Amino acid sequence: MGSTRAITSLLVEIQFVDILEFFSSEVSSIWGVDSVIVDQSTLGQAVETTAGGGNYNGIVYDPGGKKLAIFAGATLTKATIPLPGGATAIYNSSGLEYIRHKDWLGSSRLATTWGHGVWSKEAYAPFGETYNEAATPDRSFTGQDQDTTLNVDDFPARRYDATAGRWLSPDPGGWKTVDKSDPLSLNRYAYVLATLAATAMPAARVLAPSPPP
Repeated sequence: MGSTRAITSLLVEIQFVDILEFFSSEVSSIWGVDSVIVDQSTLGQAVETTAGGGNYNGIVYDPGGKKLAIFAGATLTKATIPLPGGATAIYNSSGLEYIRHKDWLGSSRLATTWGHGVWSKEAYAPFGETYNEAATPDRSFTGQDQDTTLNVDDFPARRYDATAGRWLSPDPGGWKTVDKSDPLSLNRYAYVLATLAATAMPAARVLAPSPPP
């Protein structure tokens, strides 16, 4: 896999590229778990999280806006490196941890070690609830990891609770995302408009309907 030191050094160098300015903070108290403060950039991306115990984590994104790495200070906690063929290499401060294999929605279904051992097996119900989980959990529904709070998926614009099948905050697009011909669009907390997950919402935003001709 090559030297992990080079990857870690590169990530350390760029970790502050997207952590320049914060324009808002949102405090989420998730089902009795300690509050987590999420600082966002001017692009609406989470760039720093602070847990109840005061542990700070910086988040780095690639040029395409996808989450690349998480740092605790200058120490790499987790790096998500895409591989040819659609797999993803997951690194920590010690090097390669495992390789994630995804399904058509981008969800992690199987994770293996470099020695071809099974790291994790996951299965998901239509709205993201996990079942038939084996070995070490690697929960990543539609490619969005649970890096901030356990059982809550971190999408770019907001967080999703698969157990409830709902977003934890309303659609940031506001009421302009409502389609008058579709009453389900009035529910700004619904995932994929409360339909079965034949598709995914990678940005956690609903696009505004096209204006009539």
